[in-house]
Amino acid sequence: MNRALIAAAVGALALTGCATYSATPAQTPGEAPPTEPAAILWPATPYDCSTLAGEADKPAELPDGAGRVTLCNEPGHEIHQLPPPDALVDDPAAVVAAYNAGEHANLAAMACTADLGPAYRLVIEYPEGEVVQLRGELYGCRVVGDKLGAQDVLDVFATVLRTQRETQPVVVDDPLAGASCTSLLGSGSWLPALMSDTIAGFRCTGDASEPTVIRDADWATLRDDHTARVEPGNRTEAEITACEQTVGDVLTGVNAAGERVALHGMCGVFEGWSDGQAWVWRPGPEASELLGLSGWPHG
Repeated sequence: MNRALIAAAVGALALTGCATYSATPAQTPGEAPPTEPAAILWPATPYDCSTLAGEADKPAELPDGAGRVTLCNEPGHEIHQLPPPDALVDDPAAVVAAYNAGEHANLAAMACTADLGPAYRLVIEYPEGEVVQLRGELYGCRVVGDKLGAQDVLDVFATVLRTQRETQPVVVDDPLAGASCTSLLGSGSWLPALMSDTIAGFRCTGDASEPTVIRDADWATLRDDHTARVEPGNRTEAEITACEQTVGDVLTGVNAAGERVALHGMCGVFEGWSDGQAWVWRPGPEASELLGLSGWPHG
């Protein structure tokens, strides 16, 4: 082999043994990660909901391969709720499957109720940069995109996001930020907290405009009593008939993500809604004393 060929072979080997790596481009919150390499690790940073505008999409089917799903409030809708501070990245396929399994909403042939409730905007991102937005209405015919079943799709999103949090927990700086007694709009959460997961809470009574924040130790007592004594159902007819209370009494618990659960009390009995079911809590002696409910002991 002559010297020219040897030099060429050495040069080829040198090129083969080296690789040039470029840094991953910086991403803004909600920006899709680059499509290379093929195995994308999507951050749980949600899509920037403040940038949403215009009409949502109404696809007959969602394509496979979604990388991230963010739950936002529907822009311009009258009723807002607290969206989760994290996006779904572990199992977006479950949400896609739930949507695709829904029945087409033939609104021209349907009679929908005239009530008003919250509406969400589900933002579904794909590695190629495609973004699909679905409006979901929890009133009327419960339409999401082109389908019926807005609550079903939301329930699947909530279930898989809670599972994701087992390995990717989310904590906000101040879970009690925005606590208020003055507004019925925006007082709830799209993913209501489980009472057993709450770490703090506040109370609103009567026509008070400012909430009473409950001490951490006292809230722990209330939370543990609720966990031990809560049961499915509502107040009994006897409890309703005997109650002469005329002002509201609402306990609101918050979890580490800032999500809330509200318990509405009348005459010492508190009712709430979780996992699609009504629950009733009759506080025990220690919890009743903390709440000043000595007139309504439940033993």
